[in-house]
Amino acid sequence: MTVSFPRRRAVFRIHGMDCAEEVSLLRRSLSEVPGITELHFDVMQARMDVEYDPARVAPDDIGREVARLGMSAEPWAEPPRTAAWKDQWPDWQTLVSGLFLLAGTILRVAAEGGGWRAWVSEESHSQPPVVLACYLLAIAAGFFPFVPKVWVSVRHRRPDLNILVALSLAGAGFLGEWSEAAALSFLFALAGRIERWSLARARHAVASLFEMSPRHATVIHAHGDHVLPVERVPVGALVRVGPGEQIPCDGEVLAGESTVNQAILTGESVAVPKAVGSRVYAGTLNMGGMLEIRAASPASDTTMARILRMLGESARRKSPSERTVERFARMYTPAVLALALLVMAGPPLLAGGAWERWLHEGMVILLIACPCALVISTPVTVAAALASAARRGVLVKGGAFLEELAAVRVVAFEKNGVLTLGCPGENDDPLRAETAQAVRELKAAGVLRVAMLTGDATEAAREAAAAANVDEIHAELTPEARVEVVKALSEGGFKVAVVGDGVNDVLALAAANVGIAFGRHAMDAALETADVVILSDDLLRLPFAIRHARRAVGLIRQNVAIAVGLKLAFLVVAVTGRATLWMALIADMGATLLVVFNGLRMLWAKR
Repeated sequence: MTVSFPRRRAVFRIHGMDCAEEVSLLRRSLSEVPGITELHFDVMQARMDVEYDPARVAPDDIGREVARLGMSAEPWAEPPRTAAWKDQWPDWQTLVSGLFLLAGTILRVAAEGGGWRAWVSEESHSQPPVVLACYLLAIAAGFFPFVPKVWVSVRHRRPDLNILVALSLAGAGFLGEWSEAAALSFLFALAGRIERWSLARARHAVASLFEMSPRHATVIHAHGDHVLPVERVPVGALVRVGPGEQIPCDGEVLAGESTVNQAILTGESVAVPKAVGSRVYAGTLNMGGMLEIRAASPASDTTMARILRMLGESARRKSPSERTVERFARMYTPAVLALALLVMAGPPLLAGGAWERWLHEGMVILLIACPCALVISTPVTVAAALASAARRGVLVKGGAFLEELAAVRVVAFEKNGVLTLGCPGENDDPLRAETAQAVRELKAAGVLRVAMLTGDATEAAREAAAAANVDEIHAELTPEARVEVVKALSEGGFKVAVVGDGVNDVLALAAANVGIAFGRHAMDAALETADVVILSDDLLRLPFAIRHARRAVGLIRQNVAIAVGLKLAFLVVAVTGRATLWMALIADMGATLLVVFNGLRMLWAKR
């Protein structure tokens, strides 16, 4: 009898996974490990999700396979460890490569007496032994960390950047261009280190959001106070929070008065007064007096915990732009490899060209094939946009919804609890003070039509609509009728966003291109269904979210244009025969830096 084991899921933090090339290597290698059934990667979080058969493979086996590729894995549940020596070793190797390149260059200039122009122009291929030794050491130190990746790529017969650089180094050595090979090896290693640093910057912006939750709580017992991890605080426990401390749980104030800074959740800059009976939330900051709170939910189900779960899931939902760029990059590298081979062999075989010259030109084109700037251009921008929006109290559940939000041209508001004050289900409470301004800002942001949805009578809806300056009124609606209105609003190809907060809005939220749950009192069903969550009771966050999304999409397009445009421009230079290997790599590294820093501008959200 065959005993079957259920599949398990392991999540790892991968140190050294900084580019689509590393993802490809991991996927190829781990796909061959017996027992691994499914793999998912998130470069921005350095995260790898693995589904596996525990009867055939163990997490330790997966970790060893990752280490064989020159990277390292640790369980995701653990806090990120500080960089170990083996993780820092590539940094030192890059430094050593640069020092040997510098030493070789200085010794060569001194030996030849031709100044720096002689080195740049590559007039001589003969090198003094000590100079050659420096160049060889620079090549070895710079490229050694990539050797395992080259082997995996060769074994799977899948050309990638590591193979392209290895071929270029071999070709440069064959041609006697040792200084150029050394410069290429060092710059390739340096580009990897810079790319790793820039991704770490974006990762830190996202990770800082996950560090906002408190770790401990002071629980009041009959025999005194005890400090416990928040995970061990039971529902109903009495918790004491002093001035300047984070509130450790969602709950209700039983004693004391204070003001609480809720910016971490809602983006509101003004502290909110709290007294007996007030609702408080985990992660917010007690600014004033002592509070005693009755815990209303376990640590795993607080508002903050649910937001962080949604944010973690959002980072793994790729935008259409990301998927398109990745598909393009998969075709792009083999195509340029074929072009480079044609350039290397075509002129010598067909027109009697010099092999040395055309081998060199082909290697330059090989380096232009690097798709890193193109591949990294979108996820960096999306991650920065999601992180900065969350800091402003707007949670977007993925890059796909960020792009959909940018394309919205029609916005439909639920009346009660959204355009007007009050909790879901309450009728006739007054219009929000900022409602009319929010509608004006939406139209200024490019929204063409603003509609109101309500189950109220038409006359009551008309009064609110006039005050809010909305364009359309749809009154006396059932939840099912709201769906039909959403479909009608989308006629003509317009993208529709629906803003709601109650159970009766769920069907409309699901039917819209972008469903937006609004406010601190939004029902759980609305929060789960929505694609975007506005955490505060401020309607002005909606026009901000649309402007923010459009700015992000604009930067994504800029980055793609920069990455592709620079490569095309350098390809023209290469065709004229004026490019060198190290110039090609500098151009690629420059493109990568430009798109990364351009994307990171989204960390600073504009109001």
